[in-house]
Amino acid sequence: PASGKIIQALGRRKDQSEFPLEMSGSIWHTAEGLFYTAIIRDITERQKANESLVASEERYRDLFENANDAIYIHDLQGKFISVNETGEKMFGYTREEAMNLNIGQVVAPEDLKRAKMQIAAKIAGQSSSTYEIDCIRKDGKRVSFEVNSRVIFEDGKAVAVQGIARDVSARKKAEAERDRLYNFSNDLLGTIALD
Repeated sequence: PASGKIIQALGRRKDQSEFPLEMSGSIWHTAEGLFYTAIIRDITERQKANESLVASEERYRDLFENANDAIYIHDLQGKFISVNETGEKMFGYTREEAMNLNIGQVVAPEDLKRAKMQIAAKIAGQSSSTYEIDCIRKDGKRVSFEVNSRVIFEDGKAVAVQGIARDVSARKKAEAERDRLYNFSNDLLGTIALD
């Protein structure tokens, strides 16, 4: 290799098996002439670690993109940094549109204060908790979510919030219907008992 350059290649062991290597070289002059120095490192373990990391990142990305719940990351000011495909579908925004949004633009106004308080409590060290909030989709439709979030720290400093939001609109509608029927049956039984 040229002086100061690092190249990767395949080396051959005494037993003729090949292995990945990294080689760096230098040239130096003396009164006796020109000399070349090469340093060769076996990078098999580093390459295996990199391959393992890539595979792990691919599994995480697959989990992130194919989850049934919306998964998102926003900075501490509430600006979305990342959102998965389910989040796009649930909120009606493309990923590019979502990256230009702040939580204040999607969380229902009456729930925004509570959402911000949850984030502040987590930054202050409170353990994770699950809470419900309503959000407004791009088309204006209101959707109820159960949210579980955590703070992302880098070098001990809070930098972002990662959350998982599950659409619980159908469940809340069923609960409301159950309560309505319960109250109706109690009223009906009360009326019958009076007769």
